Amino acid sequence: MTAFLNSASYNDNWLIDQSILGNQNAYTHLMRKHERLVRATISRYIPGEDEADEAFQDTFLRAFQALADFRRESKLSSWLVKIASSVAINRVRSKQYRHVMNERNEIEERSDLVIRPEGAQQIEKQETKFWLRRAINLLPQNDSEVIEQFYFEERSIDEICKLNGLTESNVKSRLSRARQRLRSIIEDKFGRELMN
Repeated sequence: MTAFLNSASYNDNWLIDQSILGNQNAYTHLMRKHERLVRATISRYIPGEDEADEAFQDTFLRAFQALADFRRESKLSSWLVKIASSVAINRVRSKQYRHVMNERNEIEERSDLVIRPEGAQQIEKQETKFWLRRAINLLPQNDSEVIEQFYFEERSIDEICKLNGLTESNVKSRLSRARQRLRSIIEDKFGRELMN
């Protein structure tokens, strides 16, 4: 089996099939084959080595658990990058959330204020809004304008038509296209957790 692990001649599909059948050596080989890419992806979000190692392990654990569902329409490497990004972003968000909650707890202890569950929901909403705004900034200007006007300024389709000198079908078309692009940006850059 040692020769198997050192061989680069096995393609991903064969290794995936073997891994699904329970061949641990095949999965180990897949991990080693894509380790650099996954680590590079995680390091974009998590600079600390220990936490990055944990994210790396989580990534491959999640990948292994979902391997039978991998549709193979895209490359395995692309799929692993999405998982790694999602894991890393979840860790960053969780760390930020804990930091915010720790600060709030300190304030509560000092002033005897009670933090209500609505406060945690508000923090979560603000965090989601932060990531969403970052994604919107990556859209072309025409798309970002209609998304901003419709969702953040809460303008009606009619108002957006008048503001931009567009027909109703143009605005609806732009909104639809902008949503699709935004979905792709969020999936590629910020992970699937913001899609739920």
